[in-house]
Amino acid sequence: MDFLPLGSQGPYLGLTAGVGIIQDVSTRVGADLAARIGGEWRPFHSLGVAVEAGAHGQLYDDSQATIPYAMARMSLLLEPAGMQSKGAAPSPSNLVMPRTLPTPAPR
Repeated sequence: MDFLPLGSQGPYLGLTAGVGIIQDVSTRVGADLAARIGGEWRPFHSLGVAVEAGAHGQLYDDSQATIPYAMARMSLLLEPAGMQSKGAAPSPSNLVMPRTLPTPAPR
């Protein structure tokens, strides 16, 4: 679950829950929980830059582990030529995203 208070560009908080499994001499099943905080900025539709930090925690009946992490990510999204609709050649104006914040929801 992610919470993006300023829309898809900007800071975000995230939580993840899942099942953790260890397979060694005996298989153990437990819980895997993660919390993260970060931010993403997309100066263009096809280019994004993000930073994120968080921690994963695994809980089992006989053990536990916490794994902190930090990352920086740059995303480049390219559409294959066959996936584009015919007659709609990409123009530079389609690649630029507005740099303003979204309008707030009415109260």
